[in-house]
Amino acid sequence: MAIVCVNYHSERHCSELYDTLLTQNDPAWELVIVDNGSGDDRALLDELAARERVRVVRPDNNLGYFNGAQFGVDDLRVGPAAPEWIVVCNPDIRFDDAGFVAHLRRRDADEPLVLAPSVVSPVMGEQNPFMSSVPSRGRTALRTAVLSSHLLGRLAGTYSTAVTGRRRRSIAPTPPTQPEQRIFAPHGSVIVFSRGYFTAGLDVHHERFLYGEEVAVARRCWERGVPVVYDPAARVRHLGHATTGRMPSRELTRRKREGVWFVQRELAHVRRARGAASERATP
Repeated sequence: MAIVCVNYHSERHCSELYDTLLTQNDPAWELVIVDNGSGDDRALLDELAARERVRVVRPDNNLGYFNGAQFGVDDLRVGPAAPEWIVVCNPDIRFDDAGFVAHLRRRDADEPLVLAPSVVSPVMGEQNPFMSSVPSRGRTALRTAVLSSHLLGRLAGTYSTAVTGRRRRSIAPTPPTQPEQRIFAPHGSVIVFSRGYFTAGLDVHHERFLYGEEVAVARRCWERGVPVVYDPAARVRHLGHATTGRMPSRELTRRKREGVWFVQRELAHVRRARGAASERATP
């Protein structure tokens, strides 16, 4: 299994992520850190690169989240010798469950599949399933309207953390014994791709610098018939905002707005395609 972690001024988080991997019962993992930009703690990444099962790769410029992830995926072996599973994640993910790697390796990695693990945040509670189904037009239109203004965007972020986060934290995480569930989109902080996903010709390229990655993956899977599955027995912890918290607030709002426009367009495409398929199937 390979973990592709995309770093932006979060070297200490990368180091702590690595420490949680050392607790895994199954040592069949490697960590690839894509350094989109180091801060004052760049030396920490250099120290990590000298450790067993760790590589640090540095693109020529900041590629953003999923394009940075694709840079890391390209650095891995391809074909039959490729890792069985590739986990794309932020640096603020923690693999506290010592059985995470072993759990994944019990699955068939040659089946094209995307897994959404249980992602528990101390701020936002359980974050998967991110989208159980395609959201309504009204929901995405409201999000677009809110982010049309920098001030409204900041207020919405504060509200989401204070109110939505409190509500979601009050809901107990899904027990690991609960059955798996087919969903539309996984939470983007950590997404698990099978080897079969890549051998089927799919990738993780994203046309945006940041945001909307979940829906890009969801549309790709929907068009190709690749299942997206919420697996509550695969469990991680998400600290939240380690990277985006370092971006200037106006730039962050602009990136969110661009991401929401992208999501709105992609969801509209899926709705139209589903409607056309339904009409064709109607006698």
